[in-house]
Amino acid sequence: MIRYASVLGLTIRARAYPVAAPLRDVAQLAVTRRFRSRIAPAWRVTLEAPLDIPGDLRAFDLLLRLGTVRIFVEVITRLTDAQAHLRVIQLKLRDSGAIGGRLLIVVAESKHNREALGTVRDLLADGFPTPGRAVWRALAEGRDPGGNAIVVV
Repeated sequence: MIRYASVLGLTIRARAYPVAAPLRDVAQLAVTRRFRSRIAPAWRVTLEAPLDIPGDLRAFDLLLRLGTVRIFVEVITRLTDAQAHLRVIQLKLRDSGAIGGRLLIVVAESKHNREALGTVRDLLADGFPTPGRAVWRALAEGRDPGGNAIVVV
């Protein structure tokens, strides 16, 4: 296949998945577990919180609720296209009517992700103004972090 593709000026991309893993989203579930271990038990957590649109299969990875505070959480295991990730998240926010809620993007800890965030941090500053440390402190204490944020876990 690679030889045929190279003759046509094409590149083949392939991914290998372990046969033993029963779930494809094992990495995302691991990040979700690490995140949940750092927040106060007072937060009501909904996994895969669906949009309230009949027939729409989209969902936020997590929805945190405490009193009137709602935090919509998206988990990214590998940051590959910041614009595409943000577009999908913004469309979910718009379509769900969740514009008034907080948005928290949780990114898996890795050298790649830290470098990727470093290249776009200045462009994301206005939309995600709350510092990560302040977010972690607020979530651990069971209170509103005060704004949108991106955290690494």
